Amino acid sequence: MTILTMPAALIGAIAVGYLLYIFVVLSRKLGVVTKAKPRYRWLYVSIAIVVVTAAIEWLVFSVRAAPQNSSTLIVSEWFHLIGHTLPLVVAAVIALAVVIRYWGWLFRENDR
Repeated sequence: MTILTMPAALIGAIAVGYLLYIFVVLSRKLGVVTKAKPRYRWLYVSIAIVVVTAAIEWLVFSVRAAPQNSSTLIVSEWFHLIGHTLPLVVAAVIALAVVIRYWGWLFRENDR
C-alpha cells in the first residue's frame, strides 16, 4: 500500500460504515412494520468493528509511511491480518447474516 492509496482505503472504510448505517435505518423501519425482533442492532456491532479496523488501518498506513520510527510488531503482516483483515471479515459476516435475515424475503418472492 502506498501513500497515494491510503486516503482511498480510509474513504472505503468510511463508505462501508455508512452503508451499514443505511442498512440499520432501513432494517429498523422494516422491523417495525413486520414486528420482527430488533436484530438490526447487530449492525451497530459491525459498524463498531469497521471503525476499529479503520483506525488500525490508519495506524498501519502511518507507520509504513515512516517505518524508521516504528516497532516491528506494527509493521508485521500478522498485525495487519489480526487487527484489520480478520475483524473486517467478522463485521462483514455479521452484517450479511442480519441483512439476509431482514431482506431475504426479496429473494424468495416469486414473479407471477
